[in-house]
Amino acid sequence: FTLQFDGALTLTHGSSLYLPGATNFTTEANDCLSFIATAANTVRCTGYALKDGGSPVVAGGGKLLQVVQTSSISSASTTSSAWTTSGITVTITPASTSNHVLLLVTTSMNVQSSSTDFGCITLFRGTVSGTNLGYGIGLAQGFTGMRNSTGMSYYNQGLNISYLDSPSTTSAQVYTLAMRSADNSSSVGVNNGAQRSTFIAMEIDGT
Repeated sequence: FTLQFDGALTLTHGSSLYLPGATNFTTEANDCLSFIATAANTVRCTGYALKDGGSPVVAGGGKLLQVVQTSSISSASTTSSAWTTSGITVTITPASTSNHVLLLVTTSMNVQSSSTDFGCITLFRGTVSGTNLGYGIGLAQGFTGMRNSTGMSYYNQGLNISYLDSPSTTSAQVYTLAMRSADNSSSVGVNNGAQRSTFIAMEIDGT
């Protein structure tokens, strides 16, 4: 059977009324919904023709809400085994505690040494004393590591990082690209030779 509504009526999804997307729906004048009986006092909506041509199923999360981008051509390096900021950061303020932040980084990483030394790169929520988003085990302890095993005094390669963070806050969030030397002596850096790095933060609807 089909019902045509003459105004607003909230239909509540439940055990006796099955609605598309398992979500409640409020009608408008001239909306038409078709139903079938599946048991005594139980009906299921099987079709609809809405006045606005839309759907009674409300889209869920995943929508892109805002994008912030920073870029830099400034080089930075360290010989410390402690995490050190590269100076490349991005700041974004989520609109809801349920939303996510997708981080995308494009940069170049280099290890300068004539021996088989190792450098690491990671992302922090906050400063380098904040939360290491890529923390692992062993030498890398970050999103990625690079060993200069070529015998060259300088080794450079492009690097891309992506990470979906859930900061659970509506306060401004700073994200930092950081680096460290695994052996406390080799020089590890980014943007050597004035190459450009970009750091993008995108807020994703989590509702």
